[in-house]
Amino acid sequence: MEGVLNLVDLARSEQDSKPRNLDDMLNLLAPKEDKRKNSQYLLRSYIEDNRKTKWCPAPGCEYAVEYAVGSEGYDVSCLCSFNFCWNRKLTVQ
Repeated sequence: MEGVLNLVDLARSEQDSKPRNLDDMLNLLAPKEDKRKNSQYLLRSYIEDNRKTKWCPAPGCEYAVEYAVGSEGYDVSCLCSFNFCWNRKLTVQ
C-alpha cells in the first residue's frame, strides 16, 4: 500500500538492518515536547533506580548526587552547595 509507513521498516537501520532503539524511533517520529518528556523520564528513572544516586533534598534543587563508594563518611555536598547525610537526607551542619 503506497503512502503507508510500516513501523518495522521505519525502525530498521539502513546500514545493517538491525532494529533501532526506542530513542531513535522517538527522535524520528515524536514531537519535540514528547522527546523532552521522554528524556526527563529516562533521567528520573535512572536516578531513582540506581542505589549510588539520589536527588538532592534541598528545596527547589534539581541536581542529583552520586555517592562515591569507598568514601570515608556519608556526608555529601550537592552542586547547589547543600550538604546532607546520604543515609538520612539530613542537613549536615
